Amino acid sequence: MAGCMLLLAAAGASSEDSPDQRLTDALLQEGVLLEADIAKLQPVAAELDRERKRLQAEETKLTDEAAQVTKGFDALNAAADKLNTATQQQREECAAGSSKFQSEADACNGNAAALRREGDTLHAQGAELDKRQEQVNKRIVEHNAAGKEWNQRSTAHQQVWMPSIKQVQGWLGRFQDFYRSATFSQFVTSAGNPADCAEERVGALNPFDPLPSLGHALQCLKALKAGAG
Repeated sequence: MAGCMLLLAAAGASSEDSPDQRLTDALLQEGVLLEADIAKLQPVAAELDRERKRLQAEETKLTDEAAQVTKGFDALNAAADKLNTATQQQREECAAGSSKFQSEADACNGNAAALRREGDTLHAQGAELDKRQEQVNKRIVEHNAAGKEWNQRSTAHQQVWMPSIKQVQGWLGRFQDFYRSATFSQFVTSAGNPADCAEERVGALNPFDPLPSLGHALQCLKALKAGAG
């Protein structure tokens, strides 16, 4: 009688560890490992994405500031041209010794002084614009250096990230093959039709959106394993 019980027990163990179950367990284990590998890479991906957004915002700001400086120089040059014309006209009208009246001489001298003050103002504005342009150019150089570093880091990350994503996509293809099999239907029924394995959850996994799809598929496989236990 004891020998019969041992044989029955062995038969039961063999049924629970069927080839289909072993394949499903292997699919689950592989998916868990892929999820862990992706999780290790995601902090770098998130940091690169934050830096990308920062660089984009900074580029927009620098472009606007550079345009403002250029606009300032355009306005300054136009004012300087106008001042040069007025100064030349004033000199011609107030040539030395041409005025016969003191009042006219005083007016000429007053106009000349006003034009000089305007010239001093424009000179100060030009110096301020030169300073702003130097600051903007310095920040542009720093921005370009940061952008170059980001490109290098992003390229290095993509060389690791993309192969991992392709592995996930390949795994999703194998999961979908399993999903379409009769074995899947049997396991779902045996596990009590878990919600994580419902068609709306795993029936149309998108390999082009692999990370959420991986999560949904793993939840289903874990539910099947728990149900089988």
